[in-house]
Amino acid sequence: MDTSENYIKMCDYEEIQGVKEKFKCTYGMDFNEVFMNNATGKEIRRVWLPRQDQIQAMIFDKYGYGNIAYNQWMNFSSWLQYNMSITNRPPILDKTMEQLWLMYHMSEKHNKEWDGDRWMK
Repeated sequence: MDTSENYIKMCDYEEIQGVKEKFKCTYGMDFNEVFMNNATGKEIRRVWLPRQDQIQAMIFDKYGYGNIAYNQWMNFSSWLQYNMSITNRPPILDKTMEQLWLMYHMSEKHNKEWDGDRWMK
């Protein structure tokens, strides 16, 4: 599970936080949240960090299930190959699978790209 500072920054957007209740674990405890504290240590908010399977569920939710797993894997692979060939984008080879699937989800569903610091249209 990715808990890096970069992944927390990527997840701290309404497009992700706004759907967490729909995709959070429905059994037991869901431990993939981090607490954001201010300088005095006081908690100011929680940030949900979706796991890879939860991000994939968000993608499947957009398109329906049918033969989605195979099709989305092929689309993800094509997207990844295309992004690896573009020289003016931040390197993606140092990203975790959660970060790559989140980048794919944001590209497909919200037409946004991660510029290394924030989501851009």
